[in-house]
Amino acid sequence: MPSIADYPQRHSLASFQQTPLTELDAGLFAQLGYLNFNYLIGQPYARFADLNDSARLNRATLTTWAIPTHQIMLDAMRHSERFARVTWENWLETCSHRNEEDFAAITFTLAPGVYCVSFRGTTNKLVGWKEDLNMSFMPTIPAQRRALSYLIKQISQHPGTYYLTGHSKGGSIATYAFDHLPQPLASQVAHVYSFDGPSGVPLDPSHRDRVTKLVPQSSLIGVSLDPAMNFEVVKSRVKLFGQHDVLTWNIADTTFAHLPTTTWASRYFQKTFALWLAGLDAKATAVTVDALYRILRSGNAITLDDLAKTKNHWRHYLGAFRRLDKHHRQQLGRSFRCLLGAMAGSLVQTH
Repeated sequence: MPSIADYPQRHSLASFQQTPLTELDAGLFAQLGYLNFNYLIGQPYARFADLNDSARLNRATLTTWAIPTHQIMLDAMRHSERFARVTWENWLETCSHRNEEDFAAITFTLAPGVYCVSFRGTTNKLVGWKEDLNMSFMPTIPAQRRALSYLIKQISQHPGTYYLTGHSKGGSIATYAFDHLPQPLASQVAHVYSFDGPSGVPLDPSHRDRVTKLVPQSSLIGVSLDPAMNFEVVKSRVKLFGQHDVLTWNIADTTFAHLPTTTWASRYFQKTFALWLAGLDAKATAVTVDALYRILRSGNAITLDDLAKTKNHWRHYLGAFRRLDKHHRQQLGRSFRCLLGAMAGSLVQTH
């Protein structure tokens, strides 16, 4: 089955002036949010048609989760009637270990007065994963506030029709930013797309018909903070956690291939995670997350790749656990017991 990696290669695609943005376009731009636009800013790199420097493209795709696939997609977009004349601007990236923030956004101009803002999801930086976990106990995280500030400035300076998109955390912060936009700026947002983004954001009732959240059938990430199941389900060709990658989702004509419901395993995880968090107050969750992060950072790891390079890693992390102060060790133990209880309880409640 084809995926959005194949989508730009279709010869029948019309320009955005002729055909508005579709679900597949939003998924594609969400993936492009992972590019490092530091290498794609400024002349002569103002539009996809101009992306003919292989060295720059190689560097720009190093921050994606599927480097060769993104390079093939970009080459297809360069020759596509629909994408060749799309331009980009207002690239913003910030990463702070002190503030526990990892954020990036880029605005694509699809047609005169029509824009698509892509918010980047989680990269392989540990601080980004820590920020994701902070969503389980913090009212807001820095990336959400940054996204709102970015969007207010962008729409105020360039009024028009806006689409917002993002994968994983990118989808979550896109939804948050839209939900907190003041009027009349919010009225300029035509639609928001979240691709397997952890939710937990209570949407303004007047906004709900302009938000589409998609998760794969065995979703683990997208269902983690969404007990209400405010999402649509699509089919992925791989299993379990690999389904988080939008490039594995099957596509139809202008949409992804939809399914009626998630799998039992996904619903079980969703219920378990909800019960686990319900058994911990915000302070206990914060201490648990901080303890886990301290263990992972104990070898001065910055990225997920660094974790794999740690020598004798199991022995190292066990030692890091033992070096935690008593308060953090005890809370990890309580959280683990609470998790076991949640796993048992959700077996009864999951259908």
